[in-house]
Formats: sequence, C-alpha cells, structure tokens
Amino acid sequence: MKRLIFAFFLHFLTFSGAFAQDLSRWGDIEAFLIEALSPGEEIAAYAWLPDNPDPDLANEAIGVVYPVLVGAAGNTGIAAGHFYRFKDEMELNSLVTNLFGYDPRDARFFADRIEITTNVLGPNDPRCCPSKVQVWRLPRADFAAVQVP
Repeated sequence: MKRLIFAFFLHFLTFSGAFAQDLSRWGDIEAFLIEALSPGEEIAAYAWLPDNPDPDLANEAIGVVYPVLVGAAGNTGIAAGHFYRFKDEMELNSLVTNLFGYDPRDARFFADRIEITTNVLGPNDPRCCPSKVQVWRLPRADFAAVQVP
C-alpha cells in the first residue's frame, strides 16, 4: 500500500503544471535550487516561478523544492526561496516560510508582495491527492507565506 501511495504521489508531482515549464534556457535550475534550498538532499520535484519566462529579462523568482524524507514512506518536505537578480545571476534573497502544498504555479509579483497558488489537502482528500486550490501571499517584508482566504 505504501508503494502504491508513493507511486501515485510521484505521478501527481511529475505530471503537475509546475513541470510543464520550459526551463531549457535557464541552465541546470534543478541543481541550482537543490544547492540553494536543500543542499545534499534528494528531491522528488521542484518548481521555478520567475517574474518573466525569459532568463535575460527576469529580475526575481520563487523557487520550490520537495526534499524526500528518508524513511517516511514517500513523503516529502518543502523548501522555498525568493531569488533576486544580482548583476547577471539569480541569488537567494530570502527563504520563504510557512508555505505548503504541491504544484506551485501562477506567481504574481507586486510591489509589496508575491502571490502563488498551490494545491493543498481538502477536507475529504486522501493524503496522496490534494485537490483544494490555495493562494498564498508572500509579503516582501519577511516572505512568511499567509493563506489568502
């Protein structure tokens, strides 16, 4: 049963919208995110949400990784960060705290905040299959995610 849940979970992450991104012009973004957010850990999935899809025009981004929790039957953690262009490279500006959910997407960048959307567990969802859409507000003052009602 644990293997079935893990396989379904990986299928959900692998075929989510976050992985439909064309990141070919960004270089090895997966390795970049692992080094910045989860050094030395194996990850199950990742997402890169820049303010512009063109690497030459992007000034900031939200990066998310899902580190595998060894010995936890296929469960993952979540680590996220705000990245900002410094000279010609993106650098980690701040960790994002209190963010939950899978399939991060729809990043919207405002002067005082960033908003992103994830899927979280709804009231009757099995653990493997979050279906509730949740918008998160990341205030630029501290990047501590807050649920938008």
